[in-house]
Amino acid sequence: MIFMKKLTTRLLSLVLLGAFIPSFVLADTWYLDKGDITVNATGTIQTVTQGAAPVEDPNPVITSNGKTENTVTIKAEANATAKVTLDNVNIDVSSKSEAAITTQGQGDVTLNLSGNNSVQSGEYHAGIHKENTGNLTVTTPEGGTGSLNATGGKGGAGIGGGSTVGNSNGNNITISGGTIVATGGEYSAGIGGGGIRNSNNASNITISGGDVTANGSSYAAGIGGGNGGSGTDIEITGGIVAATGGAQGAGIGGGKVGNGSGITVSGGTVIATGKDDYDGGGAGIGGGSGGNGSDITVSKGTVNATGGNYAAGIGGGKNGSGSDITVSGGNVTAKGGGFGAGIGGGINKDGSRITVSGGKVNATGDPYGAGIGGGQSGNGKNILISGGEVTANSKAYGAGIGGGWKGEGDTITVSGGKVTANGGYGGAGIGGGENASGTKIAISGGEVTAQGGNGGAGIGGGENASGNDITISGGQVTATGGLSGAGIGGGAGKEKGSDNVTVSGEAQVKVQGGAERGEDICRDGAPIGNGGYYKFGTGRPGDEISPNINDLKVDGFIQYYSQGADIKTEEPYETTAGTKGDHSWDDGEVTTPATCTTEGVMTYTCKNPDHDKKTVPIPALNHDFKTYIYDNNATYEKDGTETAKCERCDATDTRTRAASCPAIPPRRLWKPGRRPIGSVAPTDGAFPTSPRSRTAYSP
Repeated sequence: MIFMKKLTTRLLSLVLLGAFIPSFVLADTWYLDKGDITVNATGTIQTVTQGAAPVEDPNPVITSNGKTENTVTIKAEANATAKVTLDNVNIDVSSKSEAAITTQGQGDVTLNLSGNNSVQSGEYHAGIHKENTGNLTVTTPEGGTGSLNATGGKGGAGIGGGSTVGNSNGNNITISGGTIVATGGEYSAGIGGGGIRNSNNASNITISGGDVTANGSSYAAGIGGGNGGSGTDIEITGGIVAATGGAQGAGIGGGKVGNGSGITVSGGTVIATGKDDYDGGGAGIGGGSGGNGSDITVSKGTVNATGGNYAAGIGGGKNGSGSDITVSGGNVTAKGGGFGAGIGGGINKDGSRITVSGGKVNATGDPYGAGIGGGQSGNGKNILISGGEVTANSKAYGAGIGGGWKGEGDTITVSGGKVTANGGYGGAGIGGGENASGTKIAISGGEVTAQGGNGGAGIGGGENASGNDITISGGQVTATGGLSGAGIGGGAGKEKGSDNVTVSGEAQVKVQGGAERGEDICRDGAPIGNGGYYKFGTGRPGDEISPNINDLKVDGFIQYYSQGADIKTEEPYETTAGTKGDHSWDDGEVTTPATCTTEGVMTYTCKNPDHDKKTVPIPALNHDFKTYIYDNNATYEKDGTETAKCERCDATDTRTRAASCPAIPPRRLWKPGRRPIGSVAPTDGAFPTSPRSRTAYSP
């Protein structure tokens, strides 16, 4: 009987212990050295086959003793999920036309990584050759670690599609953990599409964790499309991701001539690089060479995107446009390749519908491209900045924000945030690139600093071009022309370079025309108006124009600075103050504190520093007597005093304190040891005992 109780207790303990052990620990281990392995999931049942009858195993662990040419096939039927753990697997079938690991069926497949795993497939196959139409998830067991190095053969992605006739694809891939290195074979993406038309597209790729490195081969993206393929619906929510495209491929997005769209970064750290190529490169994030970049959003995380030759950092590849690009948060650094914008279009293409509402953005266009806007010969239009901290620079010939070389800046709006825009040689800070105009530029808020490049306006036209329809209705704006360019208006070399400039509302504007290039070339640019120009054999200064200030409020102003003056430290030579509306006073400053007996002074300052200040009296505070201290001078029959000192000054206040023992009419003779009727006990607690005191006492 005792023996049976002990046996039952031990069996129960084993059952309970098993409940707390991860399922993959309890699973069987399968050795690839013994042959190929096939895993088949149907409904709720999963079996493993290796040279014999199938064996039911819900969580098989597959391993190998060293390198092997044996392979793994995982099949998940519709509505089923196949689960497999790879534990120090090393498969190399690069000498064969086979896949190291193939996923099949209409269901989902989950690969758990344990230890260091390496798979290398042969030609036309991906390292992890995805044929299942459901989701492929690569992860690590909870709390575990693991790595995977997946290399595709010629025409095969590292993880994704191959070049076989069939269902291989780069769609529905999720990576949520582990250290992953995915390298595409010839013409194939690191993660995504393969190298032929029926498998070169990629979509619905999600990375939520892990440390992921994806390298595309020639004409393919790091993550996204293979040669000729597009990358769409790619989402990064966490982890560390480094994606590098092959020649003419985007870091994240399209392969050669492929588009990159629906790309979202909402967390993690992302480094995306389009590789240089003599015939053109792909964007860091966006289109491959010849492809467009659109519907790209960054809301959180850190992003560093660099375009290849002729491509944008974020946006279009060579000859590709960049549109519907939004940054609402995070820290974004975007650098275009030669002739491409930092954010926007590749060479010859526009950057449009670009919005920054938050985060920190640093965008640099390489020579001929805008910081934010068009690539060479591309326009920058419908650009909105409503928040965040934005720095946009062109290395040469492009605007900081607006058009690339020969590209116009059209419909550019700043309503908030802190914006610094520096044009390259010949380009405006905000507006047109060299030889192109800036028009429909509106600033209604924020802090804006715009510096034109040599010959470009601070805000308006590039060199040899005009700046028109410029409206500033709010915010703090500093606009400085490059050499011979206007602060606001036209670039150098344009005699009639500006009209229709309006400053209104509470706008606070500081303007400075550019210094002359040379007496025989172009003279100085106007603060507001035209750039300096050359006519009849001599250089001439730009003509000033009078902006429309009819609706400039008392809090607004325009300050004019001489060429070469330091706007931060020197005084303007002229100020135009607004006259509309009432002053907008600040919260005030106590310039003379009030005392207990005298009034103080509160001074208020208008937002317009050139307007008068106003003062308002502060009432005297009056003394504040709180703590009274007895002066120890009361007697039994005479009142004493107590004194308090003011809490704020040295003034004192003295008031009466009642006598210790007030006189009471005699009623009875004194009797020793009895308390006087109606009397108050003295402070020492002793009553008088002298018979000389004829005060009546109680019986």
